[in-house]
Amino acid sequence: MSRLGFHAVATRAVPTRMLYMSRLISRTPMAQGINTRISIRGYAEHNVNSTFGNEIPEEVTNLSLNDYHNAADEYLENLLTDLEELSEDHPSELPDVELNHGVMTLEIAKLGPYVINKQPPNKQIWIASPVSGPNRFDLYQGEWISLRNGMKLNDLITSELKQAIPEAKLSNVYNSWESNKS
Repeated sequence: MSRLGFHAVATRAVPTRMLYMSRLISRTPMAQGINTRISIRGYAEHNVNSTFGNEIPEEVTNLSLNDYHNAADEYLENLLTDLEELSEDHPSELPDVELNHGVMTLEIAKLGPYVINKQPPNKQIWIASPVSGPNRFDLYQGEWISLRNGMKLNDLITSELKQAIPEAKLSNVYNSWESNKS
């Protein structure tokens, strides 16, 4: 190895970091020919498990992409309407709310920035919260629910907003998707 961090490999110099990465990659189970089970969410057939080993209900795995988009768009648009009204009533506490292409950003003065977005490959809505951290929600029994802890997305948003704006009148922004489907 030279002083500049290069190794001579065959007829060319390769940065040391690249050589280390190639050794690291060659140690992965797939590179060593070990069969690892990888299932793509939404395309698996039976007994699909969440990241915590909980079985994912068939209703979640069988949700069509069209129904997912309709439900997620409806939820985010209803949430946007409610948050814009809240922002009008409390502009210093909730100065900014935007929804663009399935990605909602909001700034809550006392808490910080939130991102709530659609994840079509997983048919989920994800949230990045400065209070509770990241979480993902599946449409289950007409509501967006975390399969990790059973928390409803609406309950999470409402409880965190109440922390920041206790005097705010918050409504339930999401009517059951199942009851609205025709």
